[in-house]
Amino acid sequence: MSHNSDGLLKKIPVRRGGVLLFTLWTITIGASFAWNFWQENKAVLNQARSEAKGLFHKDETYRRWAALHGGVYVPVTDYTRPSPFLAHVSERDITTPSGRNLTLINPAYMTRQVLDMTHEHSKVYGRITSLQPIHAGNTPDAWEKKALQSFENNGDDEVSIIEVIEGERYMRFIRPFYVEDGCLRCHEQQGYKLDDVRGGISTAVPLDHYYALRQKHFISLSIWHLSLYLFGVAVIVGSTRLLGTRIRENETISKELNLDRERFRSLLALADLPATTEEELIHFALDETIRLTESDVGYFHLYDEETETIRLFAWCQKVMAQCHMAEQNYLYPLAKAGVWADCVRTGRPAIHNDYAALPNKKELPEGHLPIKRHMSTAIMDGKRIVALSGVGNKEKPYNKGDEQQLALYMTRAWEIIRDKQSKDTIKEQEAGLRLFRNLIDQSYDAIFIISPREGRFLDVNGRACEMLGYSREELLQLGVLDIDVGLPKDFSMEAYVKELRQTANHLMESVHKRKDGTTFPVELNIRLIVHENTEYIIAAARDIKERQVIQKKLQQHQRNLEKLVEERTATLAQQTVDLEKSQTALQHLVEDLNEANEKLKELDQLKSMFIASMSHELRTPLNSVIGFSSILLNQWQGPLNEEQEKNLAIIQRAGKHLLALINDVIDISKIEAGALPTECETFDLQPLIEEAVDTVRAEAEGKGLVIFQETLSMEIHTDRRRLLQCLLNLLSNGVKFTDDGSITVKVVFDDSSQFVTIIITDTGIGISREDVPKLFQPFARIAPPGSSIYPGTGLGLYLTKKLAMDILQGDILLESSPGKGSIFTIRIPTRINT
Repeated sequence: MSHNSDGLLKKIPVRRGGVLLFTLWTITIGASFAWNFWQENKAVLNQARSEAKGLFHKDETYRRWAALHGGVYVPVTDYTRPSPFLAHVSERDITTPSGRNLTLINPAYMTRQVLDMTHEHSKVYGRITSLQPIHAGNTPDAWEKKALQSFENNGDDEVSIIEVIEGERYMRFIRPFYVEDGCLRCHEQQGYKLDDVRGGISTAVPLDHYYALRQKHFISLSIWHLSLYLFGVAVIVGSTRLLGTRIRENETISKELNLDRERFRSLLALADLPATTEEELIHFALDETIRLTESDVGYFHLYDEETETIRLFAWCQKVMAQCHMAEQNYLYPLAKAGVWADCVRTGRPAIHNDYAALPNKKELPEGHLPIKRHMSTAIMDGKRIVALSGVGNKEKPYNKGDEQQLALYMTRAWEIIRDKQSKDTIKEQEAGLRLFRNLIDQSYDAIFIISPREGRFLDVNGRACEMLGYSREELLQLGVLDIDVGLPKDFSMEAYVKELRQTANHLMESVHKRKDGTTFPVELNIRLIVHENTEYIIAAARDIKERQVIQKKLQQHQRNLEKLVEERTATLAQQTVDLEKSQTALQHLVEDLNEANEKLKELDQLKSMFIASMSHELRTPLNSVIGFSSILLNQWQGPLNEEQEKNLAIIQRAGKHLLALINDVIDISKIEAGALPTECETFDLQPLIEEAVDTVRAEAEGKGLVIFQETLSMEIHTDRRRLLQCLLNLLSNGVKFTDDGSITVKVVFDDSSQFVTIIITDTGIGISREDVPKLFQPFARIAPPGSSIYPGTGLGLYLTKKLAMDILQGDILLESSPGKGSIFTIRIPTRINT
């Protein structure tokens, strides 16, 4: 059907037209039924009338036959008595010669007897009647009289009527009969003349069997009309519905055509997009698919069949703006994906028009857009699934058309991306081939591609042209035999190719001839390859003229080396004898070292005894000196003058310094002897740092220094006393060498390694990078150029490093620059292994 007819169908009020057709059909069937019923009734009456006419014609024939003969003589019987109404007729009664008595029966008498006999055997009534009856039984009734009068006055030839006789319906029929010659014998005396209406023969035919037949025909007619009516109604209803369906289909087709035009224009726009990125192209395709499917949201993700993972690639702008779950380039395992990935699992499109009722859906994470309806499809590249795309939240349910639209558009988008990637790949391959060709041309070796059949050059690189002095076009006109003059005279290319088929490659030396006729030696590396069922010979030729010269030199050098080896072998033999003598002397030396080691052990024990003795003998008097000087300085024994206080302070400082030196020496000796015990405990680091800072705060403030703290409150399990000793050494060192500025203590905790780092930074004099390694050596005292000598023993930092590494199981580092200050870093575990 054309587009115009489709528009016409769309304008037709189908329901109203169906009602009109139904009404017309009902009227038509009703009229047909009434007409056919009337015709059937008429036919039945005509059949009854025909029967009556038949009876009339039969009776009339009997009567005319009798009238033709002027009556007939019949034997006189009880049934047939002489008619008194024929008494005036001469010879009414006669006797045959044999003595039989006969009486004359006129037509009327005979007809009356025949009709009476007929009525005895059937329900058919019949009689003759006349307006001037001779026999009283022939007197007409009212209807017959009226009919006879109409015959005489109006010239009617028959009259019929339906009447009920003895409770039954009859078709009464009457026709006139006329006076004939044979009638005048009896009725002339009544004044009848020839052709006058003498009377009529009246018959009555029962109608019950005709009405029974009519009833059968009525039932048949009713069934036929009802069937036809129902069939017509069914056709009208079906046609109306079909027409309505066709109109709806036409509307749907029209919508689909419009949508197809939209799709076509959109696909053209997609194909004609200017150079864009893959993401921009996919976003355009998503927006168009959402528009054409009347959806609200959409996405496009890539799929890797080998790893069964989905790489979240692109969402529509609305999802990106409203959904907090949209994350690009996130790898999502297929096993963890919800129903939105069913299209990948089944390989078929998935439509979920009632998302909330899905039994196997996963709960949406917080921040995800609500989903009412959802449709997704797998994007195929051949038989391989490469991506999936979906749309959602359409107001109406999704259908096959939406499914085809999504698959068509997003597949086309993927094909464009794939084609673009293929073009990019081809460009890269072409660039790679150009680079490879350039590299081949720049190769140190001359490379030839040779036809195995003719030995002709199929291709050569730039180095081959350079070595032989030919252009590339000239070489492609030549073959192996044109340049290789080192081949044997019986050389056969066919035999050589057979030999190459048996080996992976063939390495040989030969001689090539240049275009100018000069020759040079070459080393050839030859192999046979097969590419696309075609054999090729690849030969790489290297000029070995210089190598041959070098080989000659090497051979001469080798001879010299062999001579030198002989001389050195003799020398080595002599040295072996000397070595055996030295080995004996070394054995004696080892014995002397063992003896010296025993003496060192004795000295170590003496050192330990000396340290123990010094610890007791020196610490006790020093503690007394420090104690008494403190008593005197506190003026418990009386007031002191300024000179006395100054001298006592010097005594006290010197005593403390000497005591500290002794303690450091003792600790270092114990550490080196492995005798310093570790006393671990769990404590908060922050109070420990504050204790160390408070210890040096007075001295720092005395120099105008500020101490900053960036500490953490955390528990550690280590030797609290030794950690405090390390911090005090570093802080004291910082205060000592800082004349202006500040000292900063910072704590950093590394949760991954469970190490804590304490950083002490000062703005002091600093030291050079070259002196940093020396600073942790015992008795090292490094002063910067131009500075005064700072007091100290040179054991503090050495002891601090020993304690940090050997006792606290950590490390200490130093960064410093002259004039800028120093940064000491102690890094220890939060829990040491005891």
